[in-house]
Amino acid sequence: MGRSFASKHPVLTGLGVLFVLGLIIKYWWVIAAAAALAAIAYGGIGVWENHRARQGAEHQRRQELAARATYEHNLYLQGHPGGVYGQYHPPAP
Repeated sequence: MGRSFASKHPVLTGLGVLFVLGLIIKYWWVIAAAAALAAIAYGGIGVWENHRARQGAEHQRRQELAARATYEHNLYLQGHPGGVYGQYHPPAP
């Protein structure tokens, strides 16, 4: 293995570093704007994923409720007391 580019060409490496540093100093506002846009996009994606997860959970809850209602309706049609009282039977006398 050989030496790295930086150790073979220290003058070019130094000039490259100074060039990049000059770009950063001259165009700091472009870098700041890009960072702000990236942060907004990242936050927006997080909010959207959270919204979709809540939507999915609500949909699942409604499906479970509808399935339970159908089950209890069928019990009621069969004359079973679970169809009237559901999961909450009255206390025994």
